[in-house]
Amino acid sequence: MKRHQFNKILINAVKASKSKLIIIGSQAFFAATQSDNIPDIVELSDEVDVCPEDIEDAEVIELSAGRGSEVYNKNGVYAHALENISQIR
Repeated sequence: MKRHQFNKILINAVKASKSKLIIIGSQAFFAATQSDNIPDIVELSDEVDVCPEDIEDAEVIELSAGRGSEVYNKNGVYAHALENISQIR
């Protein structure tokens, strides 16, 4: 995933959620820096793991920006909403 794809997914997830989002995993690199020196592993991923502060927002995020959503079908990347951080594998 490229930064512009990350930005699109994040915008969709933020619009769907009413709570703060925690970005987890390799895509957190995009949230943490504006560097153009992107590690390969960041660009290999097709998903952004997000953990909404309010777990009830997880389903809404999945529907609006998750795998199988219009956003995924159009851009090939998606948000994976976790109900809690322990879901990370």
